[in-house]
Amino acid sequence: MQLYRFYKRVLIILLIFVSLYIASLLSSCGVNNAENVGATSRSQSQTKTVDDIINESINQSKTVETSSAGDNELEIKADNTANTNGTVDMDLSAMSATMCYSQVYEFYANPAEYIDKTIKIKGLINKVIDPSTENTYYICSVMDATQCCTQGLEFIPDNWVKEYDNTTQCVTGVFNTYIENGIMYCTLKNAIITGE
Repeated sequence: MQLYRFYKRVLIILLIFVSLYIASLLSSCGVNNAENVGATSRSQSQTKTVDDIINESINQSKTVETSSAGDNELEIKADNTANTNGTVDMDLSAMSATMCYSQVYEFYANPAEYIDKTIKIKGLINKVIDPSTENTYYICSVMDATQCCTQGLEFIPDNWVKEYDNTTQCVTGVFNTYIENGIMYCTLKNAIITGE
């Protein structure tokens, strides 16, 4: 009987410590510390939308690089310039995993806003053949920061080679949609694969 009381007390003490530990973890999420400098708190009156954060991320990485794929020369800019002379309207490859994942979701939610814009994205690319139709699809998949969720963006490559399958690459193409079997799909036309 005494042994039973002893184990019961140990169990209660253990549960109290676990509860306190969990409570401390949950309450520390809203604390501003050195790692969260510049982060907005709930008490601030100014809130940012996803588009604001995406634009800030793009504007922070105003880099220009040139890459070539075969005979195609493409100037890649990370700002939101017009799609002239081969420039990129949206460079998702420069964004964090969460921002890129969110932007791909936005493509599917509001595709009309992105029609004919040149998009650059970095992710795991795969060639997939639908066994029922024998159609071939090429997909660039991006994961969120926790790597538990995946969004995919189809592309139609100009320069596919077998070695690209199941590798991480940058894909740049013109955003468009199409309807197949009554379902709308998003795709990047004339896509160029430029490596990491």
